[in-house]
Amino acid sequence: MLDESDPRAFRIPTPEELAAEVRRRPVGRTITYICMDLGLAPGLCEGDFWCRVESIFRRYGGSITRLYKVRERREETFLRERDRNPDTWHIDWRDLRPSTVRIALGCRFGEPPPPIVPS
Repeated sequence: MLDESDPRAFRIPTPEELAAEVRRRPVGRTITYICMDLGLAPGLCEGDFWCRVESIFRRYGGSITRLYKVRERREETFLRERDRNPDTWHIDWRDLRPSTVRIALGCRFGEPPPPIVPS
């Protein structure tokens, strides 16, 4: 059996499965899971956006602690994968300066995406 942090264990749920999960979960837990799926972290967000996310956690009972525990476990998995394939990483993923995050993601969470330049 694969460990849940193993990338091969990933399976995308159907829209129906997601809808059923959202209906039976508290709002805060759903927000926590969305943040985990996106890999959301303060350094990846524009400041006001992260403040709003934290406010939602507090208001609806989300768990920042759970978010960070999952993030830590995924980071360990990521490190193992990066070590197996060191030539595939063009940036230092630990560098969370806004400019580096924009290189990796295009924009920080909470920022408008860059304009699409026609080719």
